[in-house]
Amino acid sequence: MSRSGVHSMAGVHDVDDSCNSSVPYRHKESDEESDDEQLAAGAAVYGILPPPVQTGDRVSIVAPSGAVNKNILQFGCEILKQWGLQPVVDDRVGEEWAYLAGPDEHRAQALVDAFNDPTTKAVICAGGGYGSTRILLLLSQSGLHENALQKKRFFGFSDITALHSFCRLLLPGYISFHSPMIASSYFRKGTDESRRALKLALFQRRLSSACPTLQGCCYTRLQTGNAAESGGKVQGVLVGGNLSLIAALVGTPWQEELSGKILFLEDVDEASYRVDRMVMQLVTSTGGRLFQDLAGLVLGHFGPPREGGRGPPVDSMFWFEMIGLPPSLPVLHEIPVGHILDNRVLPLGAVVEMDLDKAQLKVVEQVELS
Repeated sequence: MSRSGVHSMAGVHDVDDSCNSSVPYRHKESDEESDDEQLAAGAAVYGILPPPVQTGDRVSIVAPSGAVNKNILQFGCEILKQWGLQPVVDDRVGEEWAYLAGPDEHRAQALVDAFNDPTTKAVICAGGGYGSTRILLLLSQSGLHENALQKKRFFGFSDITALHSFCRLLLPGYISFHSPMIASSYFRKGTDESRRALKLALFQRRLSSACPTLQGCCYTRLQTGNAAESGGKVQGVLVGGNLSLIAALVGTPWQEELSGKILFLEDVDEASYRVDRMVMQLVTSTGGRLFQDLAGLVLGHFGPPREGGRGPPVDSMFWFEMIGLPPSLPVLHEIPVGHILDNRVLPLGAVVEMDLDKAQLKVVEQVELS
């Protein structure tokens, strides 16, 4: 397939558990090619991956969106301690202001302070809910520098989608992690695999080790002439997250460019007509060319609507019959990412590969520039 400008990956690299790291990272064209040879060839830098944490490191815990359940937060912090980390919970995390974790100014400043804190090595969002879009303007006026982002990995999902977009627009190429959040009920009740996914994303130096291949994800071959029937591989930069937040960013300075990208979408508690409306907002905002211009589409979990929601389920037939995905668009369905107990990790901003024969999504390996 020729929907992506990124070259096909020559092979999957061995897992490297070492913790040495520097930024940026770039794509490796083959296992045999040395780093020096790549530098001489002028290979492109595809993403900026901050260093991993190491045992004994302090990590910042922030609540930039909704109010946090303190009991679940304590549980999540205990898990981090079991992994050998020292969670540093910002004093403002415990605040409550209606449905928010404190006033906008407090939540925005707490996130800025977390990135600027020289004593912590990562920034982990405690939970989602609502509120991240309320602090985007404050963050843009805060003086937060791209150098602070380069030093720390950033974790969260759901409402945190808006902050992932903010970070990538502040630092183009920045790789952040769509991941479980430690004060979420999904994390407390979550599977061992979901927690292990977060741990790998925190500790692993190599991106392919931090975000293992997602497979066995109930991919359904469609009877619509979809490109998946003919197989193939597609590569591109992975962007996206929660559909409600991506739609909310349309028309704002933090709306990401989607053309040529692999778009990931998930959502929860939304009736199919609401999913339809939000997707159509994305389509019309791109002059009707959203699906023609994407390199590929990856669909995570779309749970059942709230009680009383009507319409067909948000399944593969919904996407092709109601939304009208073009048959030529490469699509992977139902990968284990989203508002589910087995929520895995995705590296937003990284180059990934969709293998339509194996129904897999995997990282295109990047190597350290030292």
